Amino acid sequence: MGNQTSKLDNKSTLYDLFGVTIDVDADQLKRAYRAKALELHPDRNAHRLEEATALFAKLQAAYDLLQDSKERAWYDNQLKRPGYSTYDPNLTTAEEIRQVTRQVISQSQINFMQIAGYFNKLKHEEQEAAFAQHTDMPYYLMEAPPFGSATDNWTQVSKFYDSWSSFSTIKDFSWEDVHPLHEISDRKTRRKLEQQNKRLRESAKKDYNVAVKQAVTQLRQIDPRKKTITKSKPQPTPNETNLDNQMSALKLRESYVEQEWMKTDSTELDDSEIHECIVCESVFETEFDLLHHNKTNVHKRKLMLLKQSMALEDELLGLSSGAKTESQDQNNTIKTKAETKPLGKAKTKANKKKKMQQQMLTCGTCGQELMSDEFIIHKQMTRH
Repeated sequence: MGNQTSKLDNKSTLYDLFGVTIDVDADQLKRAYRAKALELHPDRNAHRLEEATALFAKLQAAYDLLQDSKERAWYDNQLKRPGYSTYDPNLTTAEEIRQVTRQVISQSQINFMQIAGYFNKLKHEEQEAAFAQHTDMPYYLMEAPPFGSATDNWTQVSKFYDSWSSFSTIKDFSWEDVHPLHEISDRKTRRKLEQQNKRLRESAKKDYNVAVKQAVTQLRQIDPRKKTITKSKPQPTPNETNLDNQMSALKLRESYVEQEWMKTDSTELDDSEIHECIVCESVFETEFDLLHHNKTNVHKRKLMLLKQSMALEDELLGLSSGAKTESQDQNNTIKTKAETKPLGKAKTKANKKKKMQQQMLTCGTCGQELMSDEFIIHKQMTRH
């Protein structure tokens, strides 16, 4: 039985993941699964987390199928059928990529021709897969430059690594399927088997992508052409060094001045946020609260008393003629409509104009003439 398995298709079977043969019993398979799961568990492979996660998922999917006796019997029968596998033995596997990478790293010098040929093979496989699926290759892979030779500079080489760092295979990994769906007529059974096939495909595809990206990362770290950056970088002259120091000092001074300016400005902003009613000697949190307060009867009554008091004070001190006009205006407002006589249009306009003039007040501090309402606001804002 074991010899038969090695001859089946040129494709690695699910049993190969556990290191066992097709004739293994259920207990042996369970022990092999536990040992392999312990070996590949991501928590024990922090140094190669992506690779371990992909392999662990693939291992779980395989065991889920083989632990079911009916599923396993069906799978074993499919393995023995000639022509079942669609796997191409010339395709590169994830394990082969890891073996080549370990081999390159263990060598004292990089074999540029070997690596260049290997990546050309991977690119050719992607081209074949794109052609078979009637799709286009990704732009980053289509424009990826070759690995190059030992004499290439790092500017050219870095483009190669940048392109392959974004690698994601186009291959569908249909050879990982364990159920030929064309033979299943029952819809429910077909859907279940299709999900199992999909899970195995995705696990294998993820493992392959991780293997390629890890190879690119490890090769980039040991690539000797990266050293040409430090060698070819020009050293600054003493004058350039002195100029850089002066520019750094200038930037520090500018930064210091800017911080002081910001500090002063923030204080001024804090002062401007105070909303105070001078008439009632009250402070409010927002401008809306202050405006609402100005409309209350209490505020209006105090405002009227303040106007009368200020007008009387200015008249007694003789500071401005505005106080007299304000006092006269207050006396005029006491008169009722019954006491006033109807006037003509011309006299009415003149009277309105005179009344507007009588409402002008003069600030005793700055001497500015303002309407009565503007005068109160001026007092609040300037505290004169």
